[in-house]
Amino acid sequence: NLKIGGANVEITTAGGTKYFQGASNIARLYHTGNEKLATTATGIDVTGTATMDGLTVQTTNGTNVLLESSNSYQYLQFKNTVETNNYLGFVADDFTLTAANKKYLQVENGGDISFYDDTGTTAKFFWDASEERLGIGTASPAKLLHLSETGDGTKLRITRGGLCEWDF
Repeated sequence: NLKIGGANVEITTAGGTKYFQGASNIARLYHTGNEKLATTATGIDVTGTATMDGLTVQTTNGTNVLLESSNSYQYLQFKNTVETNNYLGFVADDFTLTAANKKYLQVENGGDISFYDDTGTTAKFFWDASEERLGIGTASPAKLLHLSETGDGTKLRITRGGLCEWDF
């Protein structure tokens, strides 16, 4: 048995480049002196790319998240808290929608698809899979194609071959 103890344990090359450091209840692994893996109270932090044969994600709050980039703060979110609320969505900055972050796209487990406006809170293009209805400007389409606009002006423009235009 080999036991190494101390408040700050390091394993290095002869030149002092770190392979391993253990201090303050954190174990850190290094590659050519650059930290790549560190233990935390809740798991591990990886710096760089993790390559593996498989990945199983388990969470306690029912939300599984893949971080697209640690610098851009864009998230791809898989939510599975209740079977009827399963969805795939793209959100910015966090899992919880606030004024600071936005939802862009949501695909629900029943096939409903929502594209959101620039506020990230209102679905402006909505496919209702169970009713087979498309809503533009509404998340509650009443007809096969339901266009809704609250402002003045053209609501719909139909063009054919660039020769004919109809505004409604």
